[in-house]
Order: sequence, then structure tokens, then C-alpha cells
Amino acid sequence: MKMGSEASRIGRRPDGSLFCQDVILSYSQPVAVPAAIEKARAGKTVFVRREDAPAVLDALATGEIPQ
Repeated sequence: MKMGSEASRIGRRPDGSLFCQDVILSYSQPVAVPAAIEKARAGKTVFVRREDAPAVLDALATGEIPQ
């Protein structure tokens, strides 16, 4: 039985600092990097593939969108 999709949860703490936590998604799929960056910049918590988490975190920290 498949448990779910491996993903990373990325968001901001109340003090404004970024966090990233590995999770298992049971009811949804991770979003693509460009959509995740846009949502996270709008203050939303996003779920991305674990291998995409560094690119999203870097884009949020530097303000640049990866190619």
C-alpha cells in the first residue's frame, strides 16, 4: 500500500524566517517550482517535491526565479 508522496513543506514562521520540513502528502500532490515561489511570496505555505525545495528556498531568499 502506497503511503503518499514525499514532499517538503515551505513557509514562513511568525517572525518572518523561512522553514522547510519534510512531509508525506496523503491527499494532494506537490506543486511546480514557479507556482510554489509565487504562492510562497504571497505568504502561503507550499508543498514541493523534496528535490525542488532548495530551488524554492533560494528563490525566496534571493528574489530570483530559477530557470
